[in-house]
Amino acid sequence: MNDRRSVYVTGVLEMRSPLFSSDWSLRQHDAELASIRRRRYTSVVDITHGDRIVIEPVAQGTVRAITGNKEVARITRESWLGRRWEVTGPGFTYDLVSQAKPRRWRLTLANGQISELEGGFGSYNKVRIVNQVAVPLAAVLLSWHVVARPWEAVAEPQIFLPAP
Repeated sequence: MNDRRSVYVTGVLEMRSPLFSSDWSLRQHDAELASIRRRRYTSVVDITHGDRIVIEPVAQGTVRAITGNKEVARITRESWLGRRWEVTGPGFTYDLVSQAKPRRWRLTLANGQISELEGGFGSYNKVRIVNQVAVPLAAVLLSWHVVARPWEAVAEPQIFLPAP
């Protein structure tokens, strides 16, 4: 994020979007941390302090978060049904795993839960995120992206990029 330290979040967060809207808000304690605009396969996140993160698919079952031209994190599908993902970035690796209860997911580190994502009653237009420890914002956003719109996350991008 402009070559500064990554943004970390902790505690209870909430992501909201009006029904059938592409606009989202990430809030904590009634303060907006970021506004998000969903596009066809991508999400553009404008963080309140001025940085921007673009979330986009980069290959079948892989989505990345970039700031400028620098990749800050990526999430890769690990199960055929999309119920398990690996979130990686500089200095962190988490697993995003679907729970048995509908619309509930958890981020784990070494099989220990560090964060829980819970969708609203009938949709994911409201997502409550409870972080037990500080988690990189990019990891939270990538988790939300594949949970809220999984069919977009597994889609192939409109252009193919060469493998690094």
